[in-house]
Amino acid sequence: MVCTADCWRALGPERPFYALAPHGSRGTTVPDTVEAMAADDVTRLRAVVPCGPYALAGYCASGTVAYEMARQLRHAGETVEAVIMLNGAAKNAGYLAVHRLVHVVGDRLNLSPATQRRIFVRLRHYHARAGLVRRLRVGASVRRVRTLRRWSATLPAPTTPARAPDSLHDPAVHEAHARFPAITAAYIPRRYDGRVLLCTAITHNAGTTDDPTLGWGRFARDIAVHPFPGYQNDLVTTHVEQVAACIERSLDR
Repeated sequence: MVCTADCWRALGPERPFYALAPHGSRGTTVPDTVEAMAADDVTRLRAVVPCGPYALAGYCASGTVAYEMARQLRHAGETVEAVIMLNGAAKNAGYLAVHRLVHVVGDRLNLSPATQRRIFVRLRHYHARAGLVRRLRVGASVRRVRTLRRWSATLPAPTTPARAPDSLHDPAVHEAHARFPAITAAYIPRRYDGRVLLCTAITHNAGTTDDPTLGWGRFARDIAVHPFPGYQNDLVTTHVEQVAACIERSLDR
């Protein structure tokens, strides 16, 4: 992302970096899932750097994509030194049982993956807003889930206000940026055995979670958390030098 370039440049010339253009820019399409985004980014990355070791990084939602890229690269036999996430959260760490329920019953009802994702995202959204999903149990009947499906279809799609960084002036990128919250809301991370560095913003996350790993501790076995004062944008503005030093120490391990 353009808004984090200063952070990577602060690492110095001995650590060159490659920035991937955001999906939606330069006439490209926006994939419907984080997995598809990551697969496309892996292809673009390997066209420039065919083999590792790699160190992947991302800011906010882009950190989630970087995590999935690392998982796919390691699955393909590549070496990933570290995944660096700047305040991106594992949004669905507390919704794994709900996701399993939607998946199991959705498969039984022959619902498409896209329909299952829509139902899951709406359940997750309205649970967070009003606790509507607490009544669900894994043993729910198919009839009850069919009713839930009809109820879900009548709900307005959840919306999350999103503001693109000022440095991005391409309207297509703005539109893609606005879609990221809904796309990442459907993402269920898988286990990752590699190293993860998470830089968090203390004020930004205050009151949203008691988990210092922002949910990633449920999926990543080797995770180091480094909190910084202030808001998310401060990580790539006010604290650029400190964050870069933290990243450098992690890569030198």
